[in-house]
Amino acid sequence: MQISSQFNKFLHGRILADVYRKTNGIIFYELKDTRTNDYFCIVKGVDYSDVDDLKQLFKLLNLNYAVDGDKKQSTKDIEVKPLLEHIEFILKVCAENDIELDMVKEDFERMIKQYDT
Repeated sequence: MQISSQFNKFLHGRILADVYRKTNGIIFYELKDTRTNDYFCIVKGVDYSDVDDLKQLFKLLNLNYAVDGDKKQSTKDIEVKPLLEHIEFILKVCAENDIELDMVKEDFERMIKQYDT
């Protein structure tokens, strides 16, 4: 089954909107200040004030996000595989921060119903 890039962009937007609604701050455990031993974190209202700000921060903080020249590639232009890898990064950060996304919860409940005997 081939998943279209349009669907991936829809999924990306849905995840970001859900993250924005459910949290006031996010810790990035992959980014640690070696001087203070503190992890990098972003705070709603200070570092980001809407979903688009959050989207841009996730792009900047994902060290493996596709780069075009000297800047991060636009999600409008990114290929399917790198976008899926970026979505996976966001899901990983959410899991590390105990942010339960609606779509993950819905998928899990659907799997339980499907395999419940």
